[in-house]
Order: sequence, then C-alpha cells, then structure tokens
Amino acid sequence: MIDYSKLKEFSDNIELEVKNFVDSFSMQVSQNGKDSYSSMISYFNDNDSCSFVIVAKPSENKNQMYSHLCQMLFAYPALNSKFFIFASDVRASIYDTQKPESKNADPLEALMLIFVSNDASASLKIPYTIVENFSNASKESVQWSFDQAEITSLTKHDPTEVYQGDIVELLYVMSQIKSSPFTFPQLLNFYSHWGFECKVNDKAILDKIEMKVNYND
Repeated sequence: MIDYSKLKEFSDNIELEVKNFVDSFSMQVSQNGKDSYSSMISYFNDNDSCSFVIVAKPSENKNQMYSHLCQMLFAYPALNSKFFIFASDVRASIYDTQKPESKNADPLEALMLIFVSNDASASLKIPYTIVENFSNASKESVQWSFDQAEITSLTKHDPTEVYQGDIVELLYVMSQIKSSPFTFPQLLNFYSHWGFECKVNDKAILDKIEMKVNYND
C-alpha cells in the first residue's frame, strides 16, 4: 500500500487528495473510455484546500504541450499557492530502486501525481489496468495496483540520482517564481479566451475578483 507519510510535508490531507484524483480518473475512464484522461493541475492554499483546478488543452505536438503547461503554471505564483499537484496518465517502469533487476520489461500504465511546493517535490505513480465491463461493452473500469505504487522524492542533492525529465524541470522552474507577471483575474480571462477548462473553488478568491470588477465598473 501507499506510504502517505512520505508526502505529509505537502499536506496532512494528502491521502484524501490522492483518493480524489484516483476516483476522478476512474470516473473519467468509465464515462469516456481508455486514454480519455487529460492532464490537470490542482492548486492548494495555506489551509490545504483546493483553490483552483485547470485542465490541459489537447496539444498537436510536444512543444505545444509544454507551452500549454507553462501557461497553466502561472497560476501558482498568481494565487500564492502553498503547493500544487500535477496529474497525468503515463506509461512508466515501476521498480525498487534498490533492486534494479525488479524493473518491468514492459512499462505499465499509471496515474502519475507530481507534488510541488517552493521547498519540495515528489512523484507518486499508481499502476492500473483497464477492465472491460462484460455486461456493458461500452463501459470500462480501472483496476488499481496500489501494492505497486511508487513514491519518489524529486528533491535530490545530486539530480543525477533520479532522471526527472523535462516536465519535472518545468514544474520546478515555475514553482520558484516569486512574483507573478500576471494577476489571477488576468489569467482567468486568458484561460477562458483560449479554451482552458478550469474551476475556482475558493470563495475568497471569487469575492476578490467580483469586488475588483465592481470597482472597475
């Protein structure tokens, strides 16, 4: 099973947040089929509550994917978030780093969650398999392999110890921006204009935006 104590530096409620992502992934696959899950970022405030969620747009190529992700990440400094979680559907090799021979010959499909704050980062990979619903051929379900879940600290004194990849490097760079070049209302307008699916969950943020709009009027 998952040792959530390794992720407590981000939030005391981290087990609940992981469950929310797992449930959301399962529901998405059940409703829309395999490969229907879109990458997303959830931002959390100082109360460990999810204040904002944004879903990645479809990308035509790798460069466009990184451009969209960068745009999504500007919300982190604009919201002055405590931490964020980046979720994506990946194919990954799951193995015990102390036992390289345990590495799977074939990569497994997995839900990958990357946790990032100003001071720390970690990844959680949870393998899964798609199970057909024989009573309803149009429906599929997700069978999770929690016993094979892997947590990796991405905060290393020697970055060569773990291959982090371009996405992790981008997440780190954007998490270190101290002052946002955009206000959050400006970003919301941008996301709406360019078709990003997003949701503000923090009433205090909505109230501030409404006050600013009324003041400008």
